[in-house]
Amino acid sequence: MPKMKPGSGLYKKYTANQKEETHQQELRKKHNIQDESVKVVEKPSAAKYLFKIGSGMIRWTARILIFLLVAVALITLAYPSTRNALENVMIDLWIEIKILLRL
Repeated sequence: MPKMKPGSGLYKKYTANQKEETHQQELRKKHNIQDESVKVVEKPSAAKYLFKIGSGMIRWTARILIFLLVAVALITLAYPSTRNALENVMIDLWIEIKILLRL
């Protein structure tokens, strides 16, 4: 068998075929298909697509919120005046939450 270099077109086709074959084996196992000659094609559904986009948006929103919270925490650690102001805001917020929840 001749050596295949990683940059050659033949090698790319070979690796693509190997990936496709392993993917097909996983799909056959998932759908309980025993026949090797059957090619399984999964079509994307709208619900899957919307779920994927929604979960991506939630992840990015969470990342941005975490970044902002870390920035606020660092600023409040650095400056005593902002630390006192944040403490007052957090106490007021806790009081409002207790009032809303009638605790």
